[in-house]
Amino acid sequence: MIGLLKSSNEGTCSPFIARLFEGMLEMRDLLILGNTNPQNRQISQKEYDRLYHPLFQAMKATKESAQDISRIISLHEEGISSGNLVDINNNSFSIRESIDDELNQELGMLLDNGVISAKNLLQNFLKKIYGINIGFLYQEHNGFRKGKDALRVQGEYEFAKYLEQVRSSWLEEFIFLRGLKHHEGWTLDPVDYSFVTPKTVSVTFPKVNDVQVDEYAIRSANRIILFIETSIAYGFQTSKRVPIYLIEIPMEKRANSGEIAQ
Repeated sequence: MIGLLKSSNEGTCSPFIARLFEGMLEMRDLLILGNTNPQNRQISQKEYDRLYHPLFQAMKATKESAQDISRIISLHEEGISSGNLVDINNNSFSIRESIDDELNQELGMLLDNGVISAKNLLQNFLKKIYGINIGFLYQEHNGFRKGKDALRVQGEYEFAKYLEQVRSSWLEEFIFLRGLKHHEGWTLDPVDYSFVTPKTVSVTFPKVNDVQVDEYAIRSANRIILFIETSIAYGFQTSKRVPIYLIEIPMEKRANSGEIAQ
């Protein structure tokens, strides 16, 4: 008898579940079934699942924190614009509820789970399943340069170029921000309010790297999830176990734009 435990309300209509759950399980099965070369290390379903499960859960937590930040912002903005959260008395006003602590808490969880998934767990998964070591990606400049050059010597020019782009465009900054929050107590600026008219109050939400926090959260979650998906797909493609090739569908022909965390 097989026991089933419901852990999510999402189904395969969700890009996240379709690509990061069902798609990865299919990739796992093909990887195991196609392992016909006795020189390849045997990989069991149990081992794959043991390594992938925490990675999936960390990605899911990252996505949910981004969604929660977006929801908090949206509901608060609606409450301010409708006047339901504002008390106006002559030339002053008061806000009935603050979302500062909630935003900082959710952003902290986004940063934590994002780094855990995109650094610790992904690194371990790729090394154990595919024998790919990307530890240099998270090192200082000299260590990264040496690791990147070594990858190019192995003929993996495109992957080396991809990792360099990921590091320079967002990953290094994301990990740095998490360090600031943990070690130096960095927090978001408080939400700001001001009169627009004598009876109307506007709200301005804090930014991260010049981007409003909800947009930053969704963008970061998407980047992390897509980075993990791409890296695992690369490992599968180069595993040399079976002649199976993954083909990237052009953006304009996709059912969605690549946004997984929405």
